[in-house]
Amino acid sequence: MDPVQVTAVPLELSQTRSGVPEVPEEARQRSVALAAGFAALGEPARLLALRLLARRGTLCVCQLQGALLLSQPTVSHHLKVLREAGLVEVERRGPWAYYRIRKDALKRLAGELLDLL
Repeated sequence: MDPVQVTAVPLELSQTRSGVPEVPEEARQRSVALAAGFAALGEPARLLALRLLARRGTLCVCQLQGALLLSQPTVSHHLKVLREAGLVEVERRGPWAYYRIRKDALKRLAGELLDLL
């Protein structure tokens, strides 16, 4: 499940007789999905790629490769991680792959962080 599919459901904990909080299975699954999104952000090259996409809208792999100063296979790997986490989407145009961010997914991750405050 990618973070985009996760809906914001308040975490309601009940307590067992011993006072230990009981975490519903839905909350556990939601945490796994969110962790994938946050893990994808844990690499500087991926954060920079997201910044570039946020500012430029849509970029092809070759444009990101030039900007990131990384090899094409490395850039493709980082984009695959971001795509699997639901943070970017790809559009194929002939032999070229163009990427753009999924603002809804990034807003959802940011909202989850704000909910902790």
